[in-house]
Amino acid sequence: MSPLPPLVSDLTRRHLALVDDLVPGLVEGLYVTGSAALGDFHAGTSDVDVVVVTSRPPDPRECAALADVHAKLSASTFYDGFYVSREHLDDPPRDGETVPFVAGGTLRVDEPCDELNPVTWRALRRHGRTVRGVDPADLGVPAQPDEVVRDWLLDNLAGYWSRFGERVTAGLAHAPADRVVENATIEWAVLGPPRLHYTLTTGDVVSKSGAADHLATRFPRWSELGERALTSRSGGDVLFTTEDLREAASLIEAVRDSAQAFAAS
Repeated sequence: MSPLPPLVSDLTRRHLALVDDLVPGLVEGLYVTGSAALGDFHAGTSDVDVVVVTSRPPDPRECAALADVHAKLSASTFYDGFYVSREHLDDPPRDGETVPFVAGGTLRVDEPCDELNPVTWRALRRHGRTVRGVDPADLGVPAQPDEVVRDWLLDNLAGYWSRFGERVTAGLAHAPADRVVENATIEWAVLGPPRLHYTLTTGDVVSKSGAADHLATRFPRWSELGERALTSRSGGDVLFTTEDLREAASLIEAVRDSAQAFAAS
């Protein structure tokens, strides 16, 4: 197994040092997930995603200290993740649960954490990289049954992603085809749903680069758009327009329909 990228190693070490200084004894384990764990990290475009295992749920004073920690860590790149107590890991994740989590470099304590889901639990068990603590396989994270993962994936595609696609379609109804669109929006819309489709059809978790390969195989109409999204994510000079975003909305619909047909077969 290759070492974590230097930027990721540096950030996790800084994270632990800051937390240990301000809230000693809180953090028992820290695990890198996402692109860095899957060997697909790109400095400048990839977030650093972590799962932090705590000895206890942090109290309001400790959460204020954690907010200061993450304000410092987010200066150079997004460093995202959530804090979950050791006991909490023993239970299956439930939609709508509230735990301290970081999104866009900001700690949030009174909102549901979307990352508490069966796919995150599976990714942690299978691909989590240990910075502190026991091996992920020894954490006691319950294995997520295939039907639980399947139902969550289908709901996410039919809910969140379908609504996103519908908003895009409605919002671009009268927009000129050559209006420039933010690259990050295209990358998210084009590479996100195929990742879910891959997990549904294979049972495993894949990186965004792997999602582009899956897209090219299963949804070849959008393969060129997937390649451009991947080039952009790797730092390449790519320009996207509203026409690309319309195509991304069409892809989302195709992925959702394919996923539903697969689950029904």
